[in-house]
Amino acid sequence: MNEQEIMKNASKVKIYGDLDNVIIALLEYKSKNENVYVEFNGHKLYSLLDDIDSCYVKVTGKSRQEFKNEEEAWREEYRKREAEEKTKARNNIKGWVEQGKDFVYPQKMKDWEKCVKARVEDLYHGLDLVNAIQAMEALKQNDGDFATAKAIIDDANHSGASYGMVMNIIVNFSKYGPDFYEFMEPEYSTMPQNKAYLDKVRKENEAYEKENAEKKPSQPGEE
Repeated sequence: MNEQEIMKNASKVKIYGDLDNVIIALLEYKSKNENVYVEFNGHKLYSLLDDIDSCYVKVTGKSRQEFKNEEEAWREEYRKREAEEKTKARNNIKGWVEQGKDFVYPQKMKDWEKCVKARVEDLYHGLDLVNAIQAMEALKQNDGDFATAKAIIDDANHSGASYGMVMNIIVNFSKYGPDFYEFMEPEYSTMPQNKAYLDKVRKENEAYEKENAEKKPSQPGEE
């Protein structure tokens, strides 16, 4: 059969997996001289017409080796960039811990340091931490200006996971945390488990406020 006859008479089959899995299956059909084709990413790949490279050229525009070389180069660049970002974040640990002294209760500073170090080693290498710090600084400077803090978080275009981490940091380390969470998530904040946790953190904050006020040195003229 010529090419046109092969294409006309080929039976469509379903093959699941990535491109390499599809090619392996087509080669098995070819070894049995079975004329089939599969649609992969909008391209028709034929058992009796295509080989490994022609399948790759149809789907990616490159031979398999060219595609794999580019893929490995991308991976290497990604690994290099990840290492650089992690090193940069680690160098910022001390500074981020110090920043926390402006808005974290002294009683929570050990936990704050642990949080900073954990966020540096996480997927975002401290980016979620930086955004949380910016929001917490805005909350303190503007005495609980929730709208400004919200704008800072919104402008960061978080994914669901990074947004959740930012909010978790703020709830646990800003004195405005529980109230701010209720402002940002009025529906979720009323869920029993969430409400109980917010109330717990709020009570802890009130206790820290009282304890720190009692420790505060008296000013001249104060009894």
